Amino acid sequence: MELLAIKDKIYRAVIEKSPGRAAMFIKNWRRYEACVDYILSVAKPSSSVTVLDYGCGHPFVSRILIDLGYRVIPYEPYAGEEEFHTAELLGIRELYKTTLQEGEQYDVVLMIDVIEHLSIIKPIMLDVNSKTKTGGLLFISTPNVLRIEMWLSFVLRQTGHPQPLNKFLNGDNNYSNHQREFTMGELKQTLQHFGYNVIKASCRVTSPTHAELVQYHSFSGVKIPTLSFKKKMLNSVYDLFRVVAPSKFSNNLLMVGKKIR
Repeated sequence: MELLAIKDKIYRAVIEKSPGRAAMFIKNWRRYEACVDYILSVAKPSSSVTVLDYGCGHPFVSRILIDLGYRVIPYEPYAGEEEFHTAELLGIRELYKTTLQEGEQYDVVLMIDVIEHLSIIKPIMLDVNSKTKTGGLLFISTPNVLRIEMWLSFVLRQTGHPQPLNKFLNGDNNYSNHQREFTMGELKQTLQHFGYNVIKASCRVTSPTHAELVQYHSFSGVKIPTLSFKKKMLNSVYDLFRVVAPSKFSNNLLMVGKKIR
């Protein structure tokens, strides 16, 4: 099944019962699509290829990969009622796991927007390594800390961290906010440190449109202001930087490592 057909199928399955989740799906689609394309390029669909979607949250990518023919376990140790509801809407509630059996290993392990939420990275990465077969693949998608918007904020001394301070002041746990974001070089060093050879890496534009953000945030009562002329011009400058140097300034890092130890 083609990706766009799968997108339409998932959207129709969710929209009537949960418009907010459908808006979340559309807002994140570019990232989901980029991740799935990347996975397809290194591990062809097969029911014999076991995939662990580690820290999957709302398991949209798991559903996409299942529809493509992979054997997927959606795994979220911090799942709550909202995540379980999404899994139910997607028809994969019985597959959704909050615990795994000791010693289980997988051909492919996914960490899609997980690593930036870890305040202490070592225990989780060791756990991920233990769940990856020798010769298996680890796929990571994470924000590029030097995306053009963030890079300019650093250069202009407007911030020292990619997450606004209020996120930390009002947070009540150690995993919902971004604790640390990575450059491409740092992400490569991280995979190598934990026993992986990097075999593929890319920097992609996966940002949602302004209209998609407005629709998504409307369900939580957050009003996104109309783009001012100044903001539109600034966005044009950002787009130009991404065109000139996409490998440096795009918003999303994608990387695949092969486990060697």
